[in-house]
Amino acid sequence: MGHAGKQPDNWAKTWRAWALAPAAGLCLALLTACGGGPTMVAPVTSAPPTGTPLPATPTVTAPATPLPHAAGLGDIQWSDKPMTAATPVPGVTQLTSDVPFIVANVPAYALQPGSQVSAAWTYNNTSLDAFSTTLTIDTPQAEEWLTFQLSRNTDTAWPTGTYEITISLNGQVAQSAALEVIP
Repeated sequence: MGHAGKQPDNWAKTWRAWALAPAAGLCLALLTACGGGPTMVAPVTSAPPTGTPLPATPTVTAPATPLPHAAGLGDIQWSDKPMTAATPVPGVTQLTSDVPFIVANVPAYALQPGSQVSAAWTYNNTSLDAFSTTLTIDTPQAEEWLTFQLSRNTDTAWPTGTYEITISLNGQVAQSAALEVIP
């Protein structure tokens, strides 16, 4: 989501958020190990990353003007790459078993300091407790992306099947989504 349409008096806030976002992302990256580590990424004005979409991947166009959001979490968007600075492409429902990461991105809107966002993973309805993670929000932002990911050994493909993530906000289930990994 971009910052187009913001009022000039919000420019300083937006600039500060942009200036601090890489530092926050780097800190979280250094604090999390490979596997189910969460990260936060600030929204950007650039277009989503380009790549070859899977045949079953529908394309969804974002509205030209961002709509205001209530405080909380938005819909989960899947990806096969760790989040950097681009907004993930919505509508991904399948990934191939050779991708290096399974990434669940969720937008967070105006979360209060101390809010806890937890992620629990399953594979074919079997809990993956070792990859459960919790992220505590330290600094509120109008909008930011939270990223939860699984990574694999590059010598071994992902087992095909259904991977699901359930994301909770302060102990209450807020979002759940499933992704099919295909050969």
